Amino acid sequence: MNAKEIKLLVAEDDPEFRKTICDLFRLFNFHVSEATDGKEAWQLIQQNPYHIIVSDMKMPNMTGFELLRLVKARNVQFPKFIAISGFTDYSAADLYQAGVDGFFSKPFDASQVRDCINRSLVAASERWAQYHPKKSAYRLSKRFEKFDDALIRSDFFLGRIGFFMPMALHTPKAGEFVDFEISFGSPKPELEMRGFGQVRFVLEKSKQSLTPGVGVEILQLNKTGINAIMDYISKSNPIATIPAP
Repeated sequence: MNAKEIKLLVAEDDPEFRKTICDLFRLFNFHVSEATDGKEAWQLIQQNPYHIIVSDMKMPNMTGFELLRLVKARNVQFPKFIAISGFTDYSAADLYQAGVDGFFSKPFDASQVRDCINRSLVAASERWAQYHPKKSAYRLSKRFEKFDDALIRSDFFLGRIGFFMPMALHTPKAGEFVDFEISFGSPKPELEMRGFGQVRFVLEKSKQSLTPGVGVEILQLNKTGINAIMDYISKSNPIATIPAP
C-alpha cells in the first residue's frame, strides 16, 4: 500500500507532542487525522475507515486502553492499533494480549513506528515468507505434544503476529532477536515451526504471572508454520497479537 493511501489517526492529549508526531507522520506521506483524547478518537473511528490508530495510553475522558478494547470489540483485524506511552499502568504483555500491533515508549524513534505501520498492513502470511536480514545470537528450541493439544492445555500460546513460549531459564531480553525451532508431536514431529523473531516482552514468575517466558513477534517463518498459524487464526479469530498466560 502506498504511504499516501494509508489513513492514520493519532490520539494524543498533549498538544505539542501531538503536533510533533503528526508532522513526522505527514513527512512520511501518511494521511493523518488528529484526536485530543480517546473519546474523540472513538467518535472519529466510527465515522471514518482508518487503517492505523496510533494512540497514547494515558488520556482524559477515555484512555488509550479503553479505546483499544472498543476498537478490537468492533473488528479484531482492522484498524491496526499502535500504542505509545511515556507511562502506563499496562505492561507490554497486557497490550499485546489486548491486540496492539506495536508498542513504543516515549520518546520513540518515528522511523521504527513507520516500519511497524508498514509491516502491520502486510498480510502475515506474506511478510513471514520474506527473508529477514537481521542476525540472532539466541536460539529458542522446544518440543511439545500435538499442536492442538499444546494449545488446549496452554503449554504453548499463539496469537495473530506471534507466540508466547513458557521458559524459566536463560531468557532473552525484550528487544532481542531470536531464532526459534518449535516442534509438535513425538517421537516424530507432526509440525515444525522454524523461523526468526523479536522478543516483545518477558514475563518473570510473580504473583501476577505464574508462567515465566517470552512473547515473540514472528518476523520470518517456514511454509508449514505459516499454514498452521493461518489455519488457527481463521478458526479461532484471536484478539491477542502476542498472547500472555
